[in-house]
Amino acid sequence: MTDEMFGPYRLEALLGRGGMGEVHRAYDTVRERVVAIKRLPVRLAAEAEFEARFRAECALVSRLREPHVIPIHDYGEIDGRLYLDMRLVEGPDLAGLLDVQGPLPAARAVEIVAQVAAALDVAHAEGLVHRDIKPSNVLITPGAGGAGDFVYVADFGIARAVSNGSTALTATGATVGSLEYMAPERFTGGHGDHRVDVYSLGCLLFEALTGRKPFVGEGLPAMINAHLNTAPPRPSEHVPGLPDGLDAVVARGMAKDPDDRYPSAGALVGDARAALAGGALDAVTERVPAAAPTWIPSAAELAAAVPAAHGHAPPRRRRGALVLAAVLAVLVVLGGATFLLATGGSAGAPEARADPGAVPGTQQAPEVVVPTTVPATAEAPAPPVRLPATTAAPQPAPQPVPQPQPVPQPQQQPVPQPQPVPQPRVEPVQPSAPSIVGRSSYQQGVLIYLSVSYTDADGDAAGFGFRGVNGSGWAPESHPFSSPSYGRVSPGRVEYPFNHGCGQPNQISSDVEFWIYDSGGRRSASTVVHLACG
Repeated sequence: MTDEMFGPYRLEALLGRGGMGEVHRAYDTVRERVVAIKRLPVRLAAEAEFEARFRAECALVSRLREPHVIPIHDYGEIDGRLYLDMRLVEGPDLAGLLDVQGPLPAARAVEIVAQVAAALDVAHAEGLVHRDIKPSNVLITPGAGGAGDFVYVADFGIARAVSNGSTALTATGATVGSLEYMAPERFTGGHGDHRVDVYSLGCLLFEALTGRKPFVGEGLPAMINAHLNTAPPRPSEHVPGLPDGLDAVVARGMAKDPDDRYPSAGALVGDARAALAGGALDAVTERVPAAAPTWIPSAAELAAAVPAAHGHAPPRRRRGALVLAAVLAVLVVLGGATFLLATGGSAGAPEARADPGAVPGTQQAPEVVVPTTVPATAEAPAPPVRLPATTAAPQPAPQPVPQPQPVPQPQQQPVPQPQPVPQPRVEPVQPSAPSIVGRSSYQQGVLIYLSVSYTDADGDAAGFGFRGVNGSGWAPESHPFSSPSYGRVSPGRVEYPFNHGCGQPNQISSDVEFWIYDSGGRRSASTVVHLACG
């Protein structure tokens, strides 16, 4: 079969075909290199609005310098068909890898997803949302020196160009994105922000871990219902031995409410790696024989049971032993004190003499014998007086201590209280619409940037909008400052690119009506600008 010529490209082999066109291995006869050519369906080239968006998207993607985004060499239109000239990536996509190998080891799955996340975070920072993250758009090649997998993300810009200005479903019923990986908000009348990619990434992680799609249903209604109402699946229910923490990562990544999801793709990967690091704890439970079940707390239960500020609490039995030892120590001390009192409290006490009348074999309290004075008469001497050894020497009678006389206190004088200072009356700021005070435009490559400056007296300017007028093909759009799509926003200024194909044979000019709106829905007076190349 003779190779087909497509402009300067010789199409050598068909690599794949899908709803967004077909991909060929091709030889660029001008630059003398092998490339991948993606040709979009003919019908899309007939839509002027889509063509303009497609060129703007490609211009932005071609400026990304993230190694996991497939580089775009060129783009445009040949023989009525839009095309992309990209680097040819030799290797399978993730869908094909899963078909052959089944579920991937958890560590490999997480690292593949991590490289996809790196590409998404860089694109999101530039205002690009992929909207069609799925295994067939994740291309895998061997890493340098055989060091693991190196991942490329394909089809940046194409799904976004189609979905802008339309609903999630086209008029013909074809989906913009793949049903198995689409975020719930895309079925409820909105496009969503970059978190639609975070949802798809959660689906991708589940499939890489289990080898199966998150939801399985017959037909469009069943899939929509699953994304809107069915709880996210748990990888550990399909692959025994997976860390339980990965269930939580998938659940948060696939949360129905975008506010409950991870704020970025990188945040999802950070938790997935943390779940892997704790996986060794779950490996212990797998070795417990089924015949002798023993409860072993999970990592989460251990974390909940141990006070964060003091580390691991000792077992109760050991604590009881420590308390008993402390009581015994107190008793020993008290016993020693009693012994010291009984013996006079000193090692150097006078030598004790035994009582002659004591019962043999019993111990008597030591005594000190003090002889009485013998009189000069012939009367019999008086028996000695026995005093206990602990008898204290007589103490002098206490003398009364003179009490201090009260010192007279000076009479307290009342402290004058400060008088309130009258506050100036602050008049409330009346809500008012923003005002456009200036505009200009400049060319950058194939794009023309419209720059608009504005003022806002009450400080609640919230976003901007535009539409084509006088026959120009720009559909009405509205963007909040928090998510300005391709625009650049700074206080008092907005810049937005419009693709006019400057320098191309089919460059265009257009008239654009532009406005600013505030949080109350008030719009500024519109300004109409004529945009032309050169």
